[in-house]
Amino acid sequence: MNWKHISTTLRVMYCVLLVVLTLKHYWNALLFSVPAFFLTAPLFFQGKKNNSYYKLDAAIMMIFILEMILFFSNYWKQDPKYFGLDKLFHLASGAWTAGLTVVILHNYFNNKKVLALIAVAFSLALAGVWEIFEWVLSILPPPFLILTKGYTDTILDLIAVAIGGCITALVFIFKK
Repeated sequence: MNWKHISTTLRVMYCVLLVVLTLKHYWNALLFSVPAFFLTAPLFFQGKKNNSYYKLDAAIMMIFILEMILFFSNYWKQDPKYFGLDKLFHLASGAWTAGLTVVILHNYFNNKKVLALIAVAFSLALAGVWEIFEWVLSILPPPFLILTKGYTDTILDLIAVAIGGCITALVFIFKK
């Protein structure tokens, strides 16, 4: 299986979806989607050194594409059915941000446990920024307005991110 081609194809698909977001004036989704695309770009370029990075990049792009498909179908507005899927996305975001942190910083740390701790901390920090971003969007007028579920939802989102980050950190620590 050629993971470089799969990763490239998924990135192109994601770019097409970004164009659709722009044409439909979904500015709140664009504010997340464009930075996410560029934050994960190092994985794609690291793939030239190690094919595993293409696999991780493809997995992350699949998560992003699925999230966008659910966005277009208004799945997130169906309350309360989306709750479990929302937490799975937060878990996945914790896992991929920790994985991306490891990819970017692995040459600078000899101690796997320290790097794993930094990866989890970065995942939580990024999740905190995301939750602030969600809150800001919740107080803005349309078209930026998004509905939030309150403090309990925010805390559960952060817990899901922490679990995802910890899973990635443990896999990294114990892999040979």
